[in-house]
Amino acid sequence: MRHILSFIVLNLTLAACGNNSAHNGAHQSDTTRQTLAASATNFANNDTLIVDRQAAVFIEPDSIRIEREKKQSSEEDFYTAADDYLYYLSSVNKFLDSVKLRKLYTTDKKYIKFISNDKSEQLIKIDELPQLWSIYFFDPRKKAKDIDMTMVWEEYEEYYSKK
Repeated sequence: MRHILSFIVLNLTLAACGNNSAHNGAHQSDTTRQTLAASATNFANNDTLIVDRQAAVFIEPDSIRIEREKKQSSEEDFYTAADDYLYYLSSVNKFLDSVKLRKLYTTDKKYIKFISNDKSEQLIKIDELPQLWSIYFFDPRKKAKDIDMTMVWEEYEEYYSKK
């Protein structure tokens, strides 16, 4: 089972790092993967991802949460969910690349702070989310939205077509 977990972690890392072509000179901390220019996102501290531009934010569990989830459910259920996530992650990445939406990852972060144009803030505590893996769409003119990654095209059309 440890080999499967290692495989999953390796695939998540490769999938996230494979799209650094949009990096455009942004500085990258060793605890955060990001694929947009430094002006699009700022990091207030090491535990908060601050998002103030249009983006899709990928939420992934840390090792502590993975172990906690494996204890709460069977390992088979956990690995089934992880396998499903990897499949949908691939589909979502292809779609987001086609529409050229920035992608951010919450690796080693505890919070996400979305900052709207009117300077209002939406704070998400990652550890309290019901799912281990999630994707949020964000546009600074709107409130961030937790999307159904199995319906990414429909979610994208609904969220970004409405003003």
